[in-house]
Amino acid sequence: MAGEAVTPSATSEPQAEAMRRGVGVFELVAVSAVVAVAAVATYHYWLLPPQLPRLATVDLAALYREQEAAFSRVVSQEGVTAGERDQAMARAEAFARSLPGALDELSEACACTVLSSNAIAGHHGVVDLTDALRRRVGL
Repeated sequence: MAGEAVTPSATSEPQAEAMRRGVGVFELVAVSAVVAVAAVATYHYWLLPPQLPRLATVDLAALYREQEAAFSRVVSQEGVTAGERDQAMARAEAFARSLPGALDELSEACACTVLSSNAIAGHHGVVDLTDALRRRVGL
């Protein structure tokens, strides 16, 4: 017995092999997760083009001035009847009621955020939709 080599028992070899396989699976899962996260991060930060919000402008002041001028032309004419004044007032009120809805429809149609042109300092690359809004409200 003194010269005999100590060999692991038959029951411990399968356990040792299972332990080695378990550690290998864990390492494989960990490495796969790290590679997947690195690939997604690389795509997101270096390859994906920047998504800027789409913006458009409308000149609300110009539309109000046009509506005011049309109202003033009718009301200030000589010989205007009360019915014509009431009709001009009704058109002005219809314009004021339809404008918010028309702005919402315009924003949905272009899939963009619509801002008043007076609220923007620079207009580089921003589409002006004033004419489209003018058609929507009937001016």
